[in-house]
Amino acid sequence: MYPAVCASWMYCIQAPNCPLVHFDISNNPLGHTVPNAGDAKLAAQDVRSALGKNTSLRMLNISKSVFAPTELVAVFGGLCMNTSIKELHLGDLALDEPDCLQLAHAIDVCSSLNVIDIPNSKMGPKGAKLIIHQISVHARRIKYVDFSNANLGLLGIVPLAHVLAQHDCAIQTLKIQNNNILDEGGEYIAKQLAHNHVIKYLDVSNNHLGRDSGLAFGDLGRGIHKEGKKIAHSPIRSFYIQDNPDIGYQGSRYLADGFVVSHLEKINLSNIGAGPHMAYTLARAFRVATFTWLYCDISKDKLTRFGLNEICWSLRQNRKLRVVRMGDNDAGTDFCTNADQLGVHGIALPRVIRENVTLREVYLSHLGLNSEASVTLMEALTENYTIRKVNLSSNFMDDEVSYALSEMLRANDVIEDLNLSDNKMAYNVCFVLAECLESNHSLLTLNVGKNSLGAAGTATVEAFCFALNMNCRLRSLIMDTNRLGSEWGCLLADTFCRNNTLNRVSLLDNRFDKRAGQALYRAYAANGFLSELAVTRDEVGDDSFDQIARLMRKKKAIVTDADIAQDTGIELELSKVLYEYY
Repeated sequence: MYPAVCASWMYCIQAPNCPLVHFDISNNPLGHTVPNAGDAKLAAQDVRSALGKNTSLRMLNISKSVFAPTELVAVFGGLCMNTSIKELHLGDLALDEPDCLQLAHAIDVCSSLNVIDIPNSKMGPKGAKLIIHQISVHARRIKYVDFSNANLGLLGIVPLAHVLAQHDCAIQTLKIQNNNILDEGGEYIAKQLAHNHVIKYLDVSNNHLGRDSGLAFGDLGRGIHKEGKKIAHSPIRSFYIQDNPDIGYQGSRYLADGFVVSHLEKINLSNIGAGPHMAYTLARAFRVATFTWLYCDISKDKLTRFGLNEICWSLRQNRKLRVVRMGDNDAGTDFCTNADQLGVHGIALPRVIRENVTLREVYLSHLGLNSEASVTLMEALTENYTIRKVNLSSNFMDDEVSYALSEMLRANDVIEDLNLSDNKMAYNVCFVLAECLESNHSLLTLNVGKNSLGAAGTATVEAFCFALNMNCRLRSLIMDTNRLGSEWGCLLADTFCRNNTLNRVSLLDNRFDKRAGQALYRAYAANGFLSELAVTRDEVGDDSFDQIARLMRKKKAIVTDADIAQDTGIELELSKVLYEYY
């Protein structure tokens, strides 16, 4: 939607009888002047006029609208005349100091505004101070603040920390990730939050935090104290501090030790430089009956297989956690093999899979699981009836897992999302998948990308295509980088014409040619259910790629030219509409 169309919408918005409450025009090039399609400056003036006269809107989203800073001054001027908007979303818009000054005035004037969502604004500490000052004045009504990737730095985080310590502060959600606040800023904001009783969601990820920040947040997790006596638990329910590797062994252990006694529900501790001692701390907490965590991410740390085994043994008795991510932890190739067996008690990870009845998602990527470990794990999954999402990507599984995989897919009718990408699986696994997809009625998403399924040529393609024709459940299929070849592409295209359940298919980097590209385009055009098809321009040729890209634009309805500039792609998650439909 270009600036000329914006004028028509704004004419409707400013009408006295306008019934619109939520207005989302994000991801549109409204700020891009195009001949015969409107002028960006006029569009900004139209928005200003409409917002000044409208009394019905409660939510406005103009994220990714490409407005220049000079044009945003006019847009924010319209907000200064509006007293009805409650939610303001301004993501991915570059703000300079005049913009911040005008926006600060809008926050002051618009008495109903309680959600300020301005991620990726790059406004810097000077512009942020203008906005934060008005937030401090109206702290009792502001409930949501997103300053992520705003270049706040240490200078910008100090006044925001003072706002959080105010007795009338009502901010419940605060996102300040990727702001380079350093260890001093993290420690300062943690100490100021000790006076806060309302914040529930806190994201301080990727901020170059260090050991002192870990210790300060650990104290915060222990609760609110007065005169040496604990008077309340920490109000935080979701805490994200990932991608701060300088926190290190000691800081991460103290941090975990503080939050295991809180009423936290979601925590992300990935890539914070944690070691085995943090794993032992978590293992003790997982056994406590009053433990409250539902989601725990401890991936990309250095827990080693000894720390992971401690966590696995404790998870057998845990009845609260729903999602556990523990991939990429330097586990080594002995993890989950007979070398990990603890006498008559067996191997820890399979015992968890068999005995835990509350886990719903398990992420075990980048753990170095070999075929022996994978077979043991799949045998355990055969007896599990609660886990719905399994990620075994980036390990060392090969065709030796084919029989165990076959038994798991036949016996388990609960797993909906299975990720086996970036392994060493080839002919036998491809044939097993063909046999099992025909009868499996639970899988919604299957990812077998970055394997060698095409290593045996076209020997298994007919069986695989027949299975896709018979399967009536699968929604997403990802087969990137499998060296399938042109014949696979043509036969898969013929299969897609007959399949009426697949919604997303990704076939990037599979050595297709123009013939396969044309076959895939015709299948994509004929299948009304298939909404997303990912192929590589260099393989299928410019003509076929452009045809597929245009058709994808038509099917998806909302997409920009930048989205299809290189390769087509698929979304990682089903949209809300499709999720509810299926």
